[in-house]
Amino acid sequence: MTCRDHDSLLCIANTGYAYAVRAFNVPEAGRQAKGSPVASVLPVRPDVTIEALIALEALDAPGDDVFLVLATKMGAVKKTPLDAFRGLSARGLIAIKIDPGDEVKWARLCRGRAASIRGRAGAARRRPREAPAPQARPRTRS
Repeated sequence: MTCRDHDSLLCIANTGYAYAVRAFNVPEAGRQAKGSPVASVLPVRPDVTIEALIALEALDAPGDDVFLVLATKMGAVKKTPLDAFRGLSARGLIAIKIDPGDEVKWARLCRGRAASIRGRAGAARRRPREAPAPQARPRTRS
């Protein structure tokens, strides 16, 4: 993935939390480097993995038709307007409520067109932009 220094990186964890960090806060590494621990950049536990990393030019810019689509291991799909993450910081916000034993496996931006989700066995499902209906970000974690 490539991005500019002042882009925001939207990080979606397997726990359902979303984090934002500016690209210039991520440690720079060479091409052959193995990277840095996520915990050095974001306040996450060591057992949390980042399932999706999305570069955005301006997280605070209004997006008319931009949605974040999330899918879990158990098959739950949620579409949230990107505007719901306007005040997102490195502390994180709940993007999707996760049931026990479930975790986020897929997250992408949907820009006003249909989203295609493909399973491991090769089965694919193309969902029109209207389905699922946009949902607000949850307020509490169960």
